[in-house]
Amino acid sequence: MTIKRSQNDDGGLRQDETTSGRREPSTLEDLAVAAQGGMETLRPALQRVYMMCASAYRDALKSFIQGYQEGIKQVMEGKEGEKSQAQEIDAKKSS
Repeated sequence: MTIKRSQNDDGGLRQDETTSGRREPSTLEDLAVAAQGGMETLRPALQRVYMMCASAYRDALKSFIQGYQEGIKQVMEGKEGEKSQAQEIDAKKSS
C-alpha cells in the first residue's frame, strides 16, 4: 500500500491511501455492475451519471457566459474609443 500526499483546497496536507494495483471503476463498469443488481442499484448509478453531466454542462455554460460578457465589454470599450476619436477629429475640423 502506498500513501499519496496532496494538498487540500485550504492549503493543508491530506493523505490518501491507495494500492498500486487497484483503480476506480469507470462509469461504464459502474453502470454494468449496477444493472446486474437490478433497478434498485441502477437508479442511483444513473442519477450520479446525470448529475455529473449536468455539472459539466453548468460549468461549460458559466465559462461561455463569462467569455461572452468579456467579449461584449471589449467591443463596447472599442466603440467608446472610436467615439472619442471621432469627437477629437470633429473638434479639429471645426477650429
